[in-house]
This record gives sequence, structure tokens and C-alpha cells, in this order.
Amino acid sequence: MIRRPPRSTHCISSAASDVYKRQIYYFLPLSLLAMNLQLMLWIMLSILLAIIAGLIMISLNITHLMEKLFVYVFLFYETAAMKFLVLKNMIAHKLRNRRTVIIYALSLGFLLFAVVGYTMELRNTQMTILSQHASYIEIRWPYTNSKYTSALMLESHLLNELKEEVEDFTWMTMYLSRHDHKRFKDVTATDYGRQVSMSMAVLAFSPNFFDVANNNFFESYSVNKTSGLDLAEQLYTPRGSQGVGVGAFIERELGVNVKDPKSTFLFSYEKDHTNLLFDSRALFMLKSCPGMTMGSLTYMGLLTQEAVMSIPLYMKISNTTSMTMLSWNTLSIKLKSNDMAVYDKVYDSLVNATRRISESVNVWSYSKSVDQIDNVKNLLDIIFIVIIILFMFLSFFSLSSSMTANILEQAKEIAIVRSVGLSRCRTVFMHVYEAFVLVLTGSITGAIIGMLIGYTLCMQRMLYTSIPMHFQFPFLHMIVMIVTSIVCAILSTVSPSLYLLRRPIAELART
Repeated sequence: MIRRPPRSTHCISSAASDVYKRQIYYFLPLSLLAMNLQLMLWIMLSILLAIIAGLIMISLNITHLMEKLFVYVFLFYETAAMKFLVLKNMIAHKLRNRRTVIIYALSLGFLLFAVVGYTMELRNTQMTILSQHASYIEIRWPYTNSKYTSALMLESHLLNELKEEVEDFTWMTMYLSRHDHKRFKDVTATDYGRQVSMSMAVLAFSPNFFDVANNNFFESYSVNKTSGLDLAEQLYTPRGSQGVGVGAFIERELGVNVKDPKSTFLFSYEKDHTNLLFDSRALFMLKSCPGMTMGSLTYMGLLTQEAVMSIPLYMKISNTTSMTMLSWNTLSIKLKSNDMAVYDKVYDSLVNATRRISESVNVWSYSKSVDQIDNVKNLLDIIFIVIIILFMFLSFFSLSSSMTANILEQAKEIAIVRSVGLSRCRTVFMHVYEAFVLVLTGSITGAIIGMLIGYTLCMQRMLYTSIPMHFQFPFLHMIVMIVTSIVCAILSTVSPSLYLLRRPIAELART
């Protein structure tokens, strides 16, 4: 019995499996136990590359279908005979062309993964900044200088000077722990048995808060809809005078139920070295709220959640007898128009108004805060477009060798189609089309896989941050890929095609 030596593919797959097994079952636990971040990142990168390579190898099973699709989509203007010749050439050169497809797919797969990754990351940074503010324009006071007189002056400025641009505005107070020169300390939410205790940041806002706030970051968990009022207005009802709005974590941690009027919990805080308790209901629970930290996760108690209440209840707890004694934190503004010129006008007007009041008052605008992020994104787009072009031209050498071998190998077939009337120009176009479809198949395959993996990782992160994000398709990068594919196809086929077409048909037939 003759024993055949093992194939090279079997050896390569066995070695790859062994490396993967050692990384997952030995080096990854080692990096976690030793807290070796560098080793952990290298392992994650290698796993990511293995995922991209594996998906590309699987996609080779549908390469022929993609080639057929691209022929009919991009060569829609060509005759049926030309499409038939291009498809038959693709089938005849399938094994040699597969190497070129893999090279282009691997290169562009990783690059498009990086493009989607940094695009989603920068977008996540922008949305994180916006989620920390209730509206697109805000005025914030430091807790040491939140005077009622300055608040009245700014409110008067909005009502008189900017009444044509401003639709509405709303107020938010300081945290209870910062009110009245930090006399309130250790504000926590606890159950009656004092078994579970969580740090809370208590504040109050106006009844029109949700009319002004950016509701893209609003997600309710458990609310009472019987009153017909919105959530902020419910805080100013008789039932709301005994309740607060909290994050969804309260239900799990303290067992509080919004729909049960007897389900209550305790607010515990210290004032002037005296521990005080306040009995409260959960009027509504939110998964996320614009400008506030509310959700269903507490991250093992490391995250301080916020609780909101009406201004009268806030004054009652803080023993404040007059509105003039309240400490205001934020004035959120909603404009009538979404025009950026209007936002810039309002921003400049508010900056000038706050300078007359106090240098410590800060005016925040979303458009101003993300300008630097937009500049970074534009710079990265240019860098990665250049890298994509460079990678495609580096892979061009594989394409050129494959197409040269394909064309020289087809000398007799070229002689036949030339003898039946196909012109030199149409013969060159036939090979250009083949190279174009070949490059485009590899590029699109890698791009789809890279974007899919990048989008999946970003969506996984979104589950933990609760920040809504929308996938941004890299149109500019895809256009660059298509244009570069056309250039590579022309450069790789014109020279060998003209070399054969200069020879007589009879000489080609004898080759």
C-alpha cells in the first residue's frame, strides 16, 4: 500500500488550529491573570484577523455568483455575447484568479474594518458628548456661583433679545449634594431593611423638560400612562409630590414597582452631621435620559445614578424657603430652526450676555464641541483613502501576473474570436472587463466582511453604553475602490493584450 504524503493545505490548517488553540486556552487566560494588556491586545488582534481570513475563505464559495452579478450590473450596456465571453473567461481562469481575489479581499477587508471602526468610534464620541447635555445649546453655572439674579438676567435675554430664534427653554438645579455650600452629603437610595444602598445624585427640573430635551436619548422602562401627562409634568401632580424619577436599576436592586402605589423606598442623606430619611415612590423608571445618567446598569455600584424630582419637592427636602436661594446648574435651550447659522448666532449672543454677568458661566454648543472631531474624521478619511489606493496598487502585481498568464494562455482562443470578426479593441475590452470584475469581486467581498465585523463590534458596545448609533456607509471609500479597480484592470491587461494582437491571426493559432 502506497502512503501519500499529506497535502500542504492539511499541514497549514493543522498548524493554524494549533496556534489558535494555544492562544485561546493558554495565552488568553495567562494575559488575564497577569494583567498583561499588551499580550491581550495582540491575541485579540490575531483572533480578529483569523475571523476576517476565515470569512473570506468561506466567501470563496459564492465568488462565481458575485462575478456573474457584477458582470450584469456593471456591464449592463454591453452585448449578450460580450457578457458571455467574460463569464466563460472567468470560469476558465477560476483557479488562478482565486489567489488574486484572496489578496484583494484580505487587504481591503482589514482596511474597511478599520474605516468602519474609527467612523463608529468618532460617531460614538459625538453622541456621548451630546447625551451628556439635554439640548444642543446649554448654559451651565459652576456650583460656587449659581446666583438667582444671573439666571433671571439670562432668562430675560432669551425672552427679549432672542425671542425670534428660541422656541423654549428649561431649568435644572444643582445636585442636592452641591446645594447650599455642600451641606448635604452621602445621598443614597436604600430599602427599608438598609440591606442595599446605592449612591444617588438628586436634582430637580422644570415641568417642560422633555419638551426641550433631545429625545433621541430618551428611553422609558416603566411609566404610569393613566394621567395623560408627560413624565416631567407628572412630577408636579399631587402624586408626583411624593415621588421621583429614577433609572431602571431601582426595580432590580430595591424591588420597587412603579404601578404599585404602596411600593416605596428611602432616600438617605446627611445634613449638618445629622442623618435624614425621605420616603419616596418611583414615579417612573428610565433606561436613558438626555443630559442625565439613568439606566438599568450600575456597574457594580461604581456608577452614580441620578434621580429627578419637582422643584417644590427639592425645596422641601433641602429646606429652601425661596426660589432665590436655589442653586441652578443648567439652562437648556431649544431653537425653532435647525439651521447652523441660527445656532451660531444664538451661541455668540449668549456668550456676550454671559460675559456681562460672570466669566465663570459657560455656554456650550454641540456644533462647536464636535468641530475638532469632524476635522479628525476628515483627516482619517483622507489617510485611509490613500492607504486603500496603495494597497490596491500593491496587490496589482498579483493581478498583473494572473492576467498576463491568462491572456498568453488564451492565444488560440483569441485567434478564434479574431477570425470570426471580433476587433482588436473589443478583444482588449474583453480582458479589461475580466480584470475589472476580478478586482471588484475581491474588493467588495473584503469590504463587506470588514464592514460587517466592524459594525457588529460597535453594536455590541452600544448595548452597554445605551447610546443610539446609526451605521454610516463609507460611500467615498467604495467609490475610490471602484475607480481604482478600473485603473488596475486597464493597466494589467492592455499591455499583454496588445502584445498578442499585434501578431497575425495565423501565427496566434499556431502558438
